[in-house]
Parts: sequence; structure tokens; C-alpha cells
Amino acid sequence: MALESHQFTGKTRTLPFLLSKPKRYEAEESWPLILFLHGMGERGTDLNLIKHYGIPRTAADDQSFPFITVSPQCPGDSYWTEETDTLKELITQCILSLKVDPARVYVTGLSMGGAGTWKLAIEYPDLFAAAAPVCGTSFPEKADRLAGLPVWVFHGDKDDVVPVACSTSMVQAMEQNGMEARLTIYPDTGHDAWTETYQNQTLYSWFLENRR
Repeated sequence: MALESHQFTGKTRTLPFLLSKPKRYEAEESWPLILFLHGMGERGTDLNLIKHYGIPRTAADDQSFPFITVSPQCPGDSYWTEETDTLKELITQCILSLKVDPARVYVTGLSMGGAGTWKLAIEYPDLFAAAAPVCGTSFPEKADRLAGLPVWVFHGDKDDVVPVACSTSMVQAMEQNGMEARLTIYPDTGHDAWTETYQNQTLYSWFLENRR
């Protein structure tokens, strides 16, 4: 699918973003949406940087991908964990302006974007039907905010950038709060837990199984 370049201006930030629509977009009344948050190396103003990994790559390669995808770019002087309010504004605008099913909005991201996924889901759990953080730092002390939100976590067991304990501790905290979370730890894998994750069709089937 084609990746379109757009720009969103919120109350305090302007974010460029990539948008893709399903091939049969006009034929249906509504579609599920995936918000994708990239890693630290793709910050800035060059949208080409975020075309090569994760959801933008999947959407571009798979002509039958059944999601609207929104992939914003984080400013070079910031982090996704600091942009959650603007991201919420962006998703709200997309729901209003595109054929989005508000009961099927999903969030995922890798590394810095994995941390942003955790933070955004914690701050706005009612906005999403499911979340899939990939190798991101986490916030176990706030795990109770995720009650009722399906979560699938991915990490490499030999990650020397973001320790796998960031994911395992968060899942443990969720379980201690009476919640369930799926956890996939890739053996003999470093920081790149995203290539295998976003090539896994089971992830997208799992997203579609979940509705708010």
C-alpha cells in the first residue's frame, strides 16, 4: 500500500506522519487503525527514515494489509514518552477524519516507541483495544492503569540496549494486579526484536480479535 506523507498540528506540537489505507478503503464503512511509534534513531523531520521498519514497512509490502496505519515522527529533541498528549490528539483527529472504527484502535512501537506504547496505554487506556510494546522500557509502578487492556509484549533475551527485565518486570506487575499479558521472549536475540515481531501475521490476527 502507498504511504502518504502528512502533518498534524496539535496544541503544542506539529508531527509529520505517514498514513496508509487498506486497498479497499472506500468499500467499507470503517477500518481498524494501528498507531506505530518508531525508535530513537528515526527522530527528526525526514519521514523516509521511518519507512524501513515496523508497521510502515509491513503496510508498504502487504497489499492486503487490513488496517489504516498512522506512523508519526518524533521531534529530534524529544521522546515518545513526552509526546503522549499530542499522540492522543493525533489519534482523535484520525478517528474524526478517516473511516476509523473507534472500537478497533491499536498501538505498538519499538525501543523508544515501545516505551511510548507503554506510556500512552497507561495514560489513555480507554483509547485502545490492544497494545503491543516491543523491547521498550516500562513503568511497573503504573501497571494497574492497564486493567482490561489486552497487551502482548516482545523482547530479545540478549538485548544490551533495553534489558529484557523491562518487559518481564512489567508483565509481572500486571499479573500481580490481577491482569494477564502475553509475553514473547526471543532466544539468542539482541535489541532487534521488531523484525520478527512485525513479520508475524499472528500479531495482526491478535489485534483484530480485540475490540473495546
